[in-house]
Amino acid sequence: TNHLTALFEKLDYYKEYTLSTDMVYNRGNDDETESISEELIQLNLKKLELKDIQTVSLMKFENGQESQVTHLSDKPTDLSK
Repeated sequence: TNHLTALFEKLDYYKEYTLSTDMVYNRGNDDETESISEELIQLNLKKLELKDIQTVSLMKFENGQESQVTHLSDKPTDLSK
């Protein structure tokens, strides 16, 4: 089976959106477009609870490399990384 993947950004929680998809393909002649049925979607915020954690590690990403850190020498300023 074929799977389609899409990335949605900056959607609001608990707001209904209409997802409509147009599939464009070519069978060797001209491009053909097929509309796939519309679907209503809603992004709901879910709570995640972690229990019975055995270990926790502090990881650092620097120059595309991941490494384990034993302690923080200073307070992180850029939390997007």
